Amino acid sequence: MLDAAALAKVITSVLAPAVPYLVKAGDQAWGEASKKLGADVWDWSKAIWMKLLDRIKAKPGGEEKAAELVKTATNLSVDPSDEDAQAAFRFQLKKLLIDDPELRSEVAKIFDDAKQSSAQANIRIGGVDISGGSTVTNSGNIVGGNQTLGI
Repeated sequence: MLDAAALAKVITSVLAPAVPYLVKAGDQAWGEASKKLGADVWDWSKAIWMKLLDRIKAKPGGEEKAAELVKTATNLSVDPSDEDAQAAFRFQLKKLLIDDPELRSEVAKIFDDAKQSSAQANIRIGGVDISGGSTVTNSGNIVGGNQTLGI
């Protein structure tokens, strides 16, 4: 399983394009996201986001941690390609994943399931086409076909 830092990098790369829609919520925004990002990527993004928020809120003091994550996500939603906003979001994720190994395992499973699905379809994540046989390295890089998404 990926360590917390590597998993936070992968999560950030997948969620960054989806964050503007995730923080808006609502059926209209989420329907638009599914069309723009593709149903598979949107479903994975939403599953990861909901898993993060649900688990964070369930813990003592979780509302504050969830609010901080949403705040950094909201900053990222202004410009998903902003490296500083990505770094702040990634830092919040890393802290959460270090503090909660079970959450880290559950989110990693979502990625494993996504990887299994990508064996049957070409998927576009963070501007990179991911096809069958793609892997996520322990350094957090997604390697697929002739491309490596260094995140």
